[in-house]
Amino acid sequence: VCLGISEMENFSTFAPLSPACEQPSIRLLSYNILADCYTVDYGAFSRPPHKEWTVRAPKLQREFQPHTYGGPKPNVICLTECDRFDDVSGLIGEDYSGVWEKKSSSYDGCAVFFLKEELTLVDNKRHNLKNHKGQYTNQLIQIMLFKHNVSGWLVIVAVTHLKAGQHNTQLEQLRKEQVHFLTEKLQHYQNEFNCNRIIVCGDFNDNPGTPMYESMVENFHSCHKQLLGKEPDRTFYAKFGDHLLEEGTYDFIFYTSNKLQTPQQTEQNETQKKEKQEEEQQSVHLHPVNCRLMPTVEELGGPIPHGPHPSDHLAIYGEFQFKKVAIT
Repeated sequence: VCLGISEMENFSTFAPLSPACEQPSIRLLSYNILADCYTVDYGAFSRPPHKEWTVRAPKLQREFQPHTYGGPKPNVICLTECDRFDDVSGLIGEDYSGVWEKKSSSYDGCAVFFLKEELTLVDNKRHNLKNHKGQYTNQLIQIMLFKHNVSGWLVIVAVTHLKAGQHNTQLEQLRKEQVHFLTEKLQHYQNEFNCNRIIVCGDFNDNPGTPMYESMVENFHSCHKQLLGKEPDRTFYAKFGDHLLEEGTYDFIFYTSNKLQTPQQTEQNETQKKEKQEEEQQSVHLHPVNCRLMPTVEELGGPIPHGPHPSDHLAIYGEFQFKKVAIT
């Protein structure tokens, strides 16, 4: 177990559940960093200095580089609510390259950074999510295809930020519809990229047990639940105004190495042409070996951002090794 640096008490704990080894891995950090443009909307908990960028920036930098306080160094960093891309790129460092996709009608968006010495970006896609009527929404999914430089294995990494709004059945249904759309897109790219291995993460704005979550786990495993037997108690803990306190488990790292189950595939012929190559690629699955433990309410010391925490969300982390399996 890796503990935080002394000046960042209760900042982070990691839970490696498999023996350390030199196998190739994807080490992914997913984080809603609280867009700078949104800090003005928050109440008493986010009054200066907690909401000032100059105060939040060094705290974000520590989150982006968990190896500086004993955690594993991520080779993929997926961000939601990213609106100061150039500033964030500087905080993450020159070892990483990043791609930012802005929402259609907002200042913020999703961003993915990858460690250049370990991963090569092969392809990058962006889609606005649709509802069940086929209408585009302001939310998006960013889909990246990476090649692991040492092993040569391919992996699809996607980040999304679903529609916000709790205690609203219509918005719950919309998030379920957005999940259906992103699953269809990911299935399409499984075929196009000839790669079944997918990690999809981000801020899903809904708790375990909701229609969104149940739709996701039809096709995906959750990294935290697979390793710990349950989801984190909370990844979001905020106070709006002087009275409304809200918490939830909204952030997830999902994964699969299997074909997604959605309506009839449209590119079977192309897939059949690559059957021999595909069999070699699909014989390697993603195997979760490490995740980040979330702090308790007592350890947080109150709604965030405050203290060492620069966002109203907590960063989550998952590590996946490439594990060869028999094709039956």
